[in-house]
Amino acid sequence: PVTTGTAVEKPASTPYAMVAIDINPSFEVYTDEDGIVSNIIARNDDAAQFEDDEDFTDLIGEPLEKVTEKIIQWAKKKGFIVTSEANEAYVLISTVILDANKDNKTDSLEESEARSEQEKAEIEKAQENFGQIINDAISGLDEEDLKVAVIKATLRNVKFAEKEKIPLGLYIVKGMVDLNGNGNLEDDDVNEDGKPDKVSDIFKYLNEHWDDEDLDD
Repeated sequence: PVTTGTAVEKPASTPYAMVAIDINPSFEVYTDEDGIVSNIIARNDDAAQFEDDEDFTDLIGEPLEKVTEKIIQWAKKKGFIVTSEANEAYVLISTVILDANKDNKTDSLEESEARSEQEKAEIEKAQENFGQIINDAISGLDEEDLKVAVIKATLRNVKFAEKEKIPLGLYIVKGMVDLNGNGNLEDDDVNEDGKPDKVSDIFKYLNEHWDDEDLDD
């Protein structure tokens, strides 16, 4: 089943990782260390539509690759993704390790920021593995005009995105294009630096300034 709510509503067993898929709709997919999905949370009204869709029955317990494929296929079927030679569509996917200690408890912010360089490297390697799973899923869809950014997020990113009540991927990318980098979504079209503040304009900005290396947090 798919649940609706926020990132603080975790499954009873703490997941190892969370993969945020932001298309508008936005989803949070929780997995174990092997990438088996334990929960899916719809982060906005558009995403909530899929909890009643027959394409999304029995996805809990399936591998992340299959779930990613299903979400993107569903978003395209529903018209949230429209690709053509003249129009590239964007999907933002953020990976974050929630339980690097593997003690069935979400790591604290203090723990995550006090890690040794070796521990940080191990976490980054785990995120790269999840990123490869996602890239494999996308490549299997044969969507040439679909741009996918896989972002390595942190627990700090998660906490601030929750505080601002916006999806994780949009929070991170908004911070990249916002002069202040605070992740707040404003009503004005641009800020004083001429950079976008609306979610819709973030995607236009990405289209003009796309650089895969810049999307690693």
